[in-house]
Amino acid sequence: MPNITITVKVEHWQQAVKKMAKSSTRYSYTKNFSSTYKHDKGSVDAGASYKLFSGNFKLTWDKVEKSVEQNEQADYEQNSESVEFMDNFLQLVRVVTTSIDIDGQNASVKEIDWIDSIPVSSPLSHSDIEERNNSFIKKNYNGFEISGANAKTTTSFKRKEYVHSVYRVSYDRENTPNNMVRVRHGKSADVNKGFKGKFTYIVAKKTTNRSDAASGFTFVRSSNALKGKGGDYAEGAGGDFRYIVRQTGGKPISWGALELFRSGKRYEGKTKHTEDLNKGRGKDFLHLLW
Repeated sequence: MPNITITVKVEHWQQAVKKMAKSSTRYSYTKNFSSTYKHDKGSVDAGASYKLFSGNFKLTWDKVEKSVEQNEQADYEQNSESVEFMDNFLQLVRVVTTSIDIDGQNASVKEIDWIDSIPVSSPLSHSDIEERNNSFIKKNYNGFEISGANAKTTTSFKRKEYVHSVYRVSYDRENTPNNMVRVRHGKSADVNKGFKGKFTYIVAKKTTNRSDAASGFTFVRSSNALKGKGGDYAEGAGGDFRYIVRQTGGKPISWGALELFRSGKRYEGKTKHTEDLNKGRGKDFLHLLW
């Protein structure tokens, strides 16, 4: 199960400058972070496990999310207007670095803000700066593990799963293969039920890649064997060859959504479905639903 780790580090600097940006934000992330983030974003949003930690976890996640969605570059910086200062003052600057790590892929946002001016004659001591660092972390990152001027928290999420495809498995006797598409009301999942031949079952294949997922399925019936259509669900029964072919390009089918409908009547519900898999050979009406 993938992990998200968010870390925050705060620093305060006092510096003598004549002119500086009032605020600056620098975004930086590893080469593959953008694709990793986009791949897992739906899973994180769906699971929303990070929300259980605190509102601050959500805020820091959204901060990095904004940078990823706005710009594909690995590093870039945004600056606000410049401001001028008098020579007899030091500028107190706060630097907050927020990093997100998703299974080794990292992105960070460094925010630099001018917050105060201090007379050159009375600069802040080291202990004063440490206190400012620690106070800022305690005030703004409740729910994190806090150590001085650093905060950290980790949560896990389950990647959203989709149906990639289905395929046929066949046996000489009744069976229950792993990831078999089950039938409503606990009826037999054997596509060949009531006919001679093999016991044939529809088995689903899983993917976590949304772009690789199936969006639907079509029943194909042919008097001849067809290449590239998968296994014949009427294996050994004689008559037409029967295939289930996946479709892509539409809304991906979530894992667990597939089921079979077996009845003495044709399916007339609103759920998307194939036509009758037993079409032309009688017996039960059998539809694949998603």
